[in-house]
Amino acid sequence: MYNLDNLTDSEVELLIKESKHALKDLAFNITLGKFKLDKELISTHNKIEYRFFAYRGNLATKYAIHIRFEENNLHLVRLCINGQKHHNRDKTIVSENHIHIYTTSSGSYEDYAYELSDFPFDKNKELGPALDDFMCYTHIN
Repeated sequence: MYNLDNLTDSEVELLIKESKHALKDLAFNITLGKFKLDKELISTHNKIEYRFFAYRGNLATKYAIHIRFEENNLHLVRLCINGQKHHNRDKTIVSENHIHIYTTSSGSYEDYAYELSDFPFDKNKELGPALDDFMCYTHIN
């Protein structure tokens, strides 16, 4: 079993790939205006409970999509588009368009964000296509 409070990079990579077992039957009906999807899912493969969340407020160009662990509320993967800049512990600052991937620093979880340049996401996409990209990235499609 995994210690969700202190995963290694290889465990994170494996769990991102395995999250497809919990999320494979997830369907989206994206409406105009505000949109919120908040769904608890359990992986039959590794028995981990996940929460899949997608949110868009009044601005069509500002949204967030994430998968987090139900047990401790820590994000496995989170995509933020047109949100706020993120300040990492190492003093780096990333733009308002970034991705968080679970990481540990000094043996504890760190909310670390990366620029989108090394990831298959486009800040100019609307929520629907971004959800498709997110599902591909996490190997759900």
